[in-house]
Amino acid sequence: MRRFVVASIVALLSSLGVASESRAGVVWASGHGDLGVHLEGGSLHMGMHFHEEAYDSNGNEIPEGEYEAEDVAIFVDGPALSRPAGTQWDFTGAAEGESLWVLSKVLDPTRPFLGWSTEELVASDWQDGEMTLSLVGIVTGPVGGLFSVWDVDGFGSPQVKASSVSGQPTSFSLSIPTHSHFNVGFTQAGTYAIELKASGVYVGGGGTVPMESSAVFTFHVGSIPDPVPEPASMAVFGLLVGGLGVRAYRRRS
Repeated sequence: MRRFVVASIVALLSSLGVASESRAGVVWASGHGDLGVHLEGGSLHMGMHFHEEAYDSNGNEIPEGEYEAEDVAIFVDGPALSRPAGTQWDFTGAAEGESLWVLSKVLDPTRPFLGWSTEELVASDWQDGEMTLSLVGIVTGPVGGLFSVWDVDGFGSPQVKASSVSGQPTSFSLSIPTHSHFNVGFTQAGTYAIELKASGVYVGGGGTVPMESSAVFTFHVGSIPDPVPEPASMAVFGLLVGGLGVRAYRRRS
């Protein structure tokens, strides 16, 4: 049903002459949102959750709720940082001193604050109470563009979660339920389509059922491609989302 609703929105926006690199014209530019995993109709599902006070590139508030990954693009603006010295940073794919566009794990209200969430799942329903997130690969991206995800320890040293650089880790575990924030890096400006996968073993039904879900997430790095939606058209999108019932996000205590 949700896919039919999204298709209806896209069709109507297309009839209004709205075009964008992301299918529904939503480019997330600031505020809090999560890359989340939940059960839907007995199957594992990976997508985006938006909280209150998340905004698109036109300054419009994105309605709180759950969205398909392909219906939202994430904006990673500049300026680019210089890759620090030390081989511990080789996982980024950038050489020392080269540019690295980073979406930080530290809250900046002017940029997307991307979380990684398993809060919609119940620990006792999953083997070892955890979910594995994997980088399947870069589906499309700029020439030479590489992608990485990392945390930092108390001394500022990187802890690699996943990287598209050969020989680096491509998967990591998240406990259930949890809500984490990591740094995300790109070596080139441009638009990336990144395929990620969530997998785990469901034991909530009395048996052991391996489940997985993959999704492709779009990141606009450095700039947003033209054309972008006009604010009035995005307001129409917001009304449609509210009226057609994008699934409400469950508030967390």
